[in-house]
Amino acid sequence: MSDFGAAGLMCHAIRMRGVAVQLVRLSGYAPNVVSFTADVSALVEQATDAAADVTRAGISASEPGNVSQTSRKVTVLADDLKAKRFPLPIVKGDKLIIKATGDEYTVGDADAYRRAFLGVVDLTVAGLK
Repeated sequence: MSDFGAAGLMCHAIRMRGVAVQLVRLSGYAPNVVSFTADVSALVEQATDAAADVTRAGISASEPGNVSQTSRKVTVLADDLKAKRFPLPIVKGDKLIIKATGDEYTVGDADAYRRAFLGVVDLTVAGLK
């Protein structure tokens, strides 16, 4: 039986439009590091490039050695993470890897309450390119 409420529609949207991502958390200190991973589908949107901000400061983005940072908005289903036994809540510093491209991002902000009625966690992630 399908759930056509708001949470069901969000789940359907992530299943249809989502991309495969992997969330990774390393916990503890060497030699007792514990790794938690979860392969789930997520909506990955709104890539912004910080190169525009750099050029305003008078530094060309095309200069050798220049690194630009990309941030993205990511939406994942909390139930998917629970099913994969990923420890919730998602915290700042967790890693997110887009499996199709191998791009690696670091979670900067995780908001589990903003759209909790939909059963999703909103993430803001950033990475270098």
